[in-house]
Amino acid sequence: MIDGDVTLQELIHIFQKEHRLTIDSLALPATGMSLFMSIGKGKEERLKMKISELCKVVGKYNISDHQKYIVMEALVEDEDGNDPDVPKICVKIR
Repeated sequence: MIDGDVTLQELIHIFQKEHRLTIDSLALPATGMSLFMSIGKGKEERLKMKISELCKVVGKYNISDHQKYIVMEALVEDEDGNDPDVPKICVKIR
């Protein structure tokens, strides 16, 4: 779990630093929308967005006032170029 509504860039940095994994893509299962692709358009803009803003703007997801977490799925790559399975990412937004 990530504690706090971090930016996408901060989330990517956390994965690189703590897990030695590179996030290649990020999706929001609640809407089926892709939030980020490492080779996609708008990458620079999205990196600056907080996760909650990214979900609202890009993922078209309405976050309720009582919602404390956002759950996302990621495709990642390790240092050897392998694509390991990782659990869903839970970001505590409140």
